[in-house]
Amino acid sequence: MGRKYYNAVFVCLFLLLVTVVNYFEGATNEVLNEAADETMDDAPKKIVYLTFDDGPSRLTPTVLDILKQYNINATFFMIGSQVQETDEKLIDRLLREGNKIGIHTYSHKYKCIYSNTDAFMEDFYKAREVIENACGEKVTLYRFPGGSCNSYAGCLKDELINRLTKEGVKCVDWNVSGEDSVGNPSAYCIYENVIKDVCDFDKPVILLHDSSINQNTVEALPDIIEYILAKGYTFEVISE
Repeated sequence: MGRKYYNAVFVCLFLLLVTVVNYFEGATNEVLNEAADETMDDAPKKIVYLTFDDGPSRLTPTVLDILKQYNINATFFMIGSQVQETDEKLIDRLLREGNKIGIHTYSHKYKCIYSNTDAFMEDFYKAREVIENACGEKVTLYRFPGGSCNSYAGCLKDELINRLTKEGVKCVDWNVSGEDSVGNPSAYCIYENVIKDVCDFDKPVILLHDSSINQNTVEALPDIIEYILAKGYTFEVISE
């Protein structure tokens, strides 16, 4: 047998070896990809709840514009007295675009609403009536001014929560704050206050404000959203 024969055999064996190697590489990659997909499916979903207190105000439409730009939603805890002064079209838009509304008292006057249980509930009923009339739907979320553990509520806290629970209302606090209602922080400080804590939680609840004095919050909002999205979080509204 000549050299040409051996060369031909060698080439055939080489091609066969390459085919076998490619086959097993492909099968291995497929297994690895499937394993990676399963790992991703098993990984807990990182959800963030963006919330705004003290609105609605002249700034709320701009907040909604920003949310719409990023195709995300937020939960707005509204003051009843301000809802009465707001164009119904704003409330309609807020809900139509997928956002959620909660109650944040009618008056927001700490000393009055936390003076006793009756005063608190009177304020709650008034706020609920105004906000539900504006929304055209039942509202079942409530946020205490100052949070449920504030010093004004004191020993009334448990009783107030029990009364709201009997009304079918869920109380919502937060674990991340922009501290945008304390003093007059810059947009950068508000941004820093959020990002320093947000990644400590799989489901952070962020407190911001959309009252008329919170222009710096509006300015910080796009950077806050972009940072959180880059960290792999999904924005959702708070459910009942």
